[in-house]
Amino acid sequence: MNDGAIDSYIPMNPLSIDLNDLYLFVQVVERHGFTAAGDALGIPKSRISRRIAQLETRLGSRLLQRTSRRMSLTDAGQELYRHCVAMVAEAHAGEDAVRKRLDQPTGVVRVSLPVAIADIVLAQLLPRFMQTYPKV
Repeated sequence: MNDGAIDSYIPMNPLSIDLNDLYLFVQVVERHGFTAAGDALGIPKSRISRRIAQLETRLGSRLLQRTSRRMSLTDAGQELYRHCVAMVAEAHAGEDAVRKRLDQPTGVVRVSLPVAIADIVLAQLLPRFMQTYPKV
């Protein structure tokens, strides 16, 4: 890294798979099929099927055993699914944590004004403000 800049950092071993494909894989497993996953996500079944096939190719392992009547996970698919579920849960938790920070103001507020105005205005406003925004 030069000068500690994040923009210039390139990981030595970038992921060889698209994280969206892992999300699609979870949806297919949890919804018991490509059609149901496609309907839920608003994505054509054929696109999901193609992405899962590409994921299997990149990983060099079959993840789903498909027949005309049912779909099941292979041993590799079960193992990947466990990791993907945790990844999706952590991603949602991270998104929720950031959104919660944005939902309510936090931090320090400094006010500079004459004492006479502070006594009149802040004495009335500050208690309600502190009750409404306890993290400020």
